[in-house]
Amino acid sequence: MHVLNAGDDISLQCEFYMERFNLFYNPILWQKVQYHELSELNIMGNIKPPFDVTDKFKVSFNPQPPRFMLGLSITNLSLEDSGNYTCDVRAPGSALLGQLSGFLYVSPSICRYVDLPVLFYLSMSVCLSNSLSLCLSKTAPVDNIAIFEEKFSRQSHTKHSSSTTLSFMENTPKPLQCVITGGNPPPDVTITIGRRDVTTHFHLETLPRLSGVKGFRLMKTTTVLWTDSFVVSRQDDGKRFKCRAVVAGLGTQTAVARIQVNYAPIVSCNTAMSYLWDKNVNLSCTIRASPGVTALFWMLDSNGTVVSEGEVINEYWIINIDQGSEGLISRLYLRQAKPDSFRTYTIVAENSVAVTTRSIELTQYLEGKPWDFLTCGHAEREVGGSYRAVAL
Repeated sequence: MHVLNAGDDISLQCEFYMERFNLFYNPILWQKVQYHELSELNIMGNIKPPFDVTDKFKVSFNPQPPRFMLGLSITNLSLEDSGNYTCDVRAPGSALLGQLSGFLYVSPSICRYVDLPVLFYLSMSVCLSNSLSLCLSKTAPVDNIAIFEEKFSRQSHTKHSSSTTLSFMENTPKPLQCVITGGNPPPDVTITIGRRDVTTHFHLETLPRLSGVKGFRLMKTTTVLWTDSFVVSRQDDGKRFKCRAVVAGLGTQTAVARIQVNYAPIVSCNTAMSYLWDKNVNLSCTIRASPGVTALFWMLDSNGTVVSEGEVINEYWIINIDQGSEGLISRLYLRQAKPDSFRTYTIVAENSVAVTTRSIELTQYLEGKPWDFLTCGHAEREVGGSYRAVAL
């Protein structure tokens, strides 16, 4: 594969060895293929139409039996000169004796030049020799790269703006694709989430397009990596979805989108225990949700008594503390732990995805009470952890 710039020159040399070679009975041809469309460049030393309308194509033949060399030189390369160039050596009756192919990509980039001779060999003693230029590209490696949340279609992709945020419902499949327009040669594409490579989850489609006249087609490629069932978990929330296209010799171009995973509230609660008659007892739960909760309250009993933030119901109240990325802490407080306080309470959290409920039981300490010595009355815990006896 050869990657050159518009305006460069190239000389392709097809070298072969053959006993009793006869140019009349053993035609040697240069052919050009652009996306399966084949055009012959020469008959003997003559350039065929439409290549003969310019002076940029020349064929040379150098016989030194049993070694023979067929050369093709192209000057002032243009984008339309991109294609697969093949040297064919044939037997009488057009049976193929040997063939060598090399793909030429012409880039529109403006570069700095360093001469670099390159020699390619085939096992059939046929070789292709040319002088290349090594360059630093000053243009983007592809025309456009974008991420879309839609199903794949073989029709032309006209969108150019890429999604910057990808919204998913946790564990719910949705279509996703990365579309790369252009790239010469076609790019190698990788897709990652954070540091995780997920390229194998996508199908690859290459959509070629030709314009212009046969032999001088302008080749454009659209590369699509797509899936109709991409799934993420809440652990992917906030991570970067990156689609990266690498074009040989021209560098890398990337599209990036932030993943937003919507999931129902997840409620986790601490164990709740208290001594009888303790004051300001609380039950604590942590809620994580995306998007955030739109409703949050506690159910106090089987009768459906509810308390929300800012209310005091039957000496119960709640305090919610926003911990940012760590979630939301909700604490249910009761003024004093009475005998009927030791029961099950239910927290209810709701967002746009679903409603989540979680039950938590307040358990009474039954052993090691510091007021066991009292025969009448009860103990109240004071600030600092000491106790005092209170008459009944």
